[in-house]
Amino acid sequence: MNKDYGFMTYVIDEVNSKKYLNIFKKFYVNYTCYINSPLVIVTNDENYEEISKIIRNRKNASCVLLQQNKIKAQYLRENKKWFNLCRIYSNDLTPFNKTCLIDCDYFVFSNFLDKILKSFQNIKACYNNIFNNKNKKFFRSEELYMSIYGFHYFYGTILFWEKNEISEYFWKNIKTIYEETNEKKMINDNNVFKNNHVLRFDKILSLSLFLLSNNLKIPIEEFILPFEIYHYFQPYSIDNINEKFAILNNKENKIKIFNDFHLLNKN
Repeated sequence: MNKDYGFMTYVIDEVNSKKYLNIFKKFYVNYTCYINSPLVIVTNDENYEEISKIIRNRKNASCVLLQQNKIKAQYLRENKKWFNLCRIYSNDLTPFNKTCLIDCDYFVFSNFLDKILKSFQNIKACYNNIFNNKNKKFFRSEELYMSIYGFHYFYGTILFWEKNEISEYFWKNIKTIYEETNEKKMINDNNVFKNNHVLRFDKILSLSLFLLSNNLKIPIEEFILPFEIYHYFQPYSIDNINEKFAILNNKENKIKIFNDFHLLNKN
């Protein structure tokens, strides 16, 4: 497997792991059609064997088994919460010098991400997000989140980074934020979920980039991916998907999509 660059995705859901296995199967079909770069799939005991069978004929794909902390995993299952917290280990798990971390419910219809992976520098994250809401209209997230949090809010849907001093500082910040907030509270506070104290990976990512920008005097704009990402909320579901298009259905109407998109799944 080429170690210069590659993609990484997680097929782990603390609430319903099999659901994300089914989504991954759809993701993988289009991935193999459009992207030639190596792929690492991080998963748990429930899905490891089946994913290994799916990728067994692809030389540049591999499966990594991540053992989850049982106490924290139990909290997540019992409270039906999903925070993408396993992703804090991504820099430790990736075998690549340049990595694109991608959601397994992000569907590609081009090799656009593959081209970026081979040319970007330092860190690039999702900030130009466009969401589909219940009224079938689209809205941009930037101004909304700036008004709520007071800093740029990035999504972890797609994240590029290369291994260097800047990214080491970035991932060190992520682990520090996690340990000082989530880890202590998840173990010591039985009401942590009711109080909504646990930070999603997206917010931890955003805080880390905020610290990186301020402490190293790097403009935050340098970390923003140079394209927009479209997100579709449930109740949209995939009616049909192939290498040319996807049909999404929300029980009221159907839409046909020919470009890359992210299907936001909620538990």
